Amino acid sequence: MINVVTEFSQDVTADIFISEAFDASGRLTITYVTGVAKRLAVFPMTFKDLQFVGEGNYTMQDKKFYECGSPSISLKSILYHNDESYKVDSLQDRSFEGSFSIYIGKKIDDTGEQD
Repeated sequence: MINVVTEFSQDVTADIFISEAFDASGRLTITYVTGVAKRLAVFPMTFKDLQFVGEGNYTMQDKKFYECGSPSISLKSILYHNDESYKVDSLQDRSFEGSFSIYIGKKIDDTGEQD
Protein backbone atom coordinates (compact mmCIF):
# COMPACT_ATOMS: atom_id res chain seq x y z
CA MET A 1 0.00 0.00 0.00
CA ILE A 2 2.85 2.38 0.79
CA ASN A 3 3.99 2.20 -2.87
CA VAL A 4 0.51 3.20 -4.06
CA VAL A 5 0.43 6.14 -1.66
CA THR A 6 3.85 7.30 -2.82
CA GLU A 7 3.07 6.83 -6.51
CA PHE A 8 -0.21 8.76 -6.41
CA SER A 9 0.83 11.51 -3.98
CA GLN A 10 -0.11 15.06 -4.93
CA ASP A 11 0.48 18.49 -3.44
CA VAL A 12 -2.22 19.35 -0.91
CA THR A 13 -2.35 22.38 1.36
CA ALA A 14 -3.61 21.92 4.91
CA ASP A 15 -4.84 24.17 7.67
CA ILE A 16 -4.04 22.00 10.69
CA PHE A 17 -6.61 22.22 13.50
CA ILE A 18 -5.03 23.13 16.84
CA SER A 19 -7.85 24.07 19.20
CA GLU A 20 -11.23 25.66 19.65
CA ALA A 21 -12.55 27.68 22.57
CA PHE A 22 -15.15 30.30 23.37
CA ASP A 23 -13.83 33.81 23.87
CA ALA A 24 -15.08 36.26 26.52
CA SER A 25 -18.00 37.35 24.31
CA GLY A 26 -19.14 33.77 23.76
CA ARG A 27 -17.91 33.42 20.17
CA LEU A 28 -16.23 30.22 19.11
CA THR A 29 -12.58 30.80 18.19
CA ILE A 30 -10.83 28.11 16.15
CA THR A 31 -7.05 28.03 15.86
CA TYR A 32 -5.24 26.52 12.86
CA VAL A 33 -1.68 26.35 11.61
CA THR A 34 -2.36 27.55 8.06
CA GLY A 35 -0.79 26.83 4.69
CA VAL A 36 1.02 23.59 5.57
CA ALA A 37 2.27 21.80 2.43
CA LYS A 38 1.55 18.06 2.34
CA ARG A 39 2.04 15.19 -0.11
CA LEU A 40 -1.09 13.02 0.00
CA ALA A 41 -2.63 10.47 -2.34
CA VAL A 42 -6.18 11.63 -3.10
CA PHE A 43 -8.93 9.21 -4.10
CA PRO A 44 -12.68 9.58 -4.58
CA MET A 45 -15.10 7.79 -2.31
CA THR A 46 -16.26 4.53 -3.89
CA PHE A 47 -19.72 3.02 -3.68
CA LYS A 48 -18.26 0.43 -1.30
CA ASP A 49 -16.91 3.22 0.92
CA LEU A 50 -20.29 4.90 0.97
CA GLN A 51 -21.96 1.63 1.88
CA PHE A 52 -19.64 0.66 4.75
CA VAL A 53 -18.02 3.84 6.07
CA GLY A 54 -19.73 6.50 8.13
CA GLU A 55 -23.27 5.14 8.11
CA GLY A 56 -24.51 7.45 5.36
CA ASN A 57 -22.50 10.51 6.40
CA TYR A 58 -20.50 10.71 3.17
CA THR A 59 -21.24 11.46 -0.48
CA MET A 60 -19.42 10.97 -3.79
CA GLN A 61 -18.12 14.56 -3.42
CA ASP A 62 -16.06 13.62 -0.37
CA LYS A 63 -12.48 12.31 -0.71
CA LYS A 64 -10.07 9.88 0.89
CA PHE A 65 -6.55 11.19 1.55
CA TYR A 66 -3.66 8.79 2.21
CA GLU A 67 -0.38 9.75 3.87
CA CYS A 68 2.80 7.72 4.35
CA GLY A 69 3.58 7.07 8.00
CA SER A 70 1.81 8.10 11.17
CA PRO A 71 -0.94 10.73 11.07
CA SER A 72 0.28 14.32 10.98
CA ILE A 73 -3.11 15.94 10.31
CA SER A 74 -5.69 16.24 13.08
CA LEU A 75 -9.44 15.85 12.91
CA LYS A 76 -11.23 19.11 11.99
CA SER A 77 -8.29 20.21 9.81
CA ILE A 78 -9.04 21.66 6.37
CA LEU A 79 -7.43 20.16 3.24
CA TYR A 80 -7.28 22.09 -0.05
CA HIS A 81 -7.03 20.12 -3.30
CA ASN A 82 -7.87 21.20 -6.87
CA ASP A 83 -9.64 24.39 -5.72
CA GLU A 84 -11.89 22.41 -3.36
CA SER A 85 -11.90 22.34 0.45
CA TYR A 86 -12.41 19.29 2.66
CA LYS A 87 -12.78 19.06 6.44
CA VAL A 88 -11.08 16.02 7.97
CA ASP A 89 -13.96 14.08 9.48
CA SER A 90 -12.34 10.68 10.00
CA LEU A 91 -8.82 9.47 10.69
CA GLN A 92 -7.49 5.91 10.48
CA ASP A 93 -3.97 5.29 11.76
CA ARG A 94 -2.62 2.30 9.81
CA SER A 95 1.03 3.06 10.62
CA PHE A 96 1.54 -0.24 12.45
CA GLU A 97 -0.18 -2.33 9.76
CA GLY A 98 1.15 -0.74 6.59
CA SER A 99 2.95 2.50 7.45
CA PHE A 100 0.19 4.81 6.19
CA SER A 101 -2.72 6.89 7.46
CA ILE A 102 -6.15 7.51 5.91
CA TYR A 103 -8.18 10.70 6.26
CA ILE A 104 -11.73 11.14 5.01
CA GLY A 105 -12.50 14.69 4.03
CA LYS A 106 -16.05 16.03 3.79
CA LYS A 107 -16.37 18.55 0.98
CA ILE A 108 -16.99 22.10 2.15
CA ASP A 109 -19.31 24.07 -0.13
CA ASP A 110 -18.84 27.70 -1.17
CA THR A 111 -20.63 29.00 1.93
CA GLY A 112 -18.25 27.16 4.28
CA GLU A 113 -20.76 24.47 5.16
CA GLN A 114 -20.07 20.77 4.76
CA ASP A 115 -22.14 19.23 1.96
